[in-house]
Amino acid sequence: MKKSLRILFLGILLFASPLVSNYIPFSPLPTVSAMTNSQDPNGFGDVHWDETISDIQSSHKTTFLGRNDDAAHYSVLIPDAKGSLNFEGPVTIRAIFIDNKLFGIEIPFSGDQFETRLAGMTKMLGTPVKRRGYYIWGGPLSLIILLPYKEDELIILAKNQQGVQGIAI
Repeated sequence: MKKSLRILFLGILLFASPLVSNYIPFSPLPTVSAMTNSQDPNGFGDVHWDETISDIQSSHKTTFLGRNDDAAHYSVLIPDAKGSLNFEGPVTIRAIFIDNKLFGIEIPFSGDQFETRLAGMTKMLGTPVKRRGYYIWGGPLSLIILLPYKEDELIILAKNQQGVQGIAI
């Protein structure tokens, strides 16, 4: 239950932040690790922010998982991640679409890989900011959170609509 609430909280925070930031004229929040344009993944593997559901369905095996308010959730098989966030080979992600455009991605992975993933992402994206046991990177196109759990782990990516490289969680 605690795990579900934590994921829900982070998901709401990530997906609501662009809406909230439209009404805040300045941000007193500390800056998190800033990725450069070349480091920012702009999605995951060969799926990128703002692609439509039909674009991704035409090139990937997808399964509709359901809707949550304005968001449609799909399971998407990436046939070869090609090193994206240090994943190789086939990876199944949860793709979240808002207004028929890719806005968020969740990537579960085995808990015994956490330290390896953290080290690889740090090398690839720069030093993260650690908040309450999870790690955050912000870039011009993406926000990325690495969440540790006892049995399984999760990477959450969200489109950074404002290009903001600072967020406090």
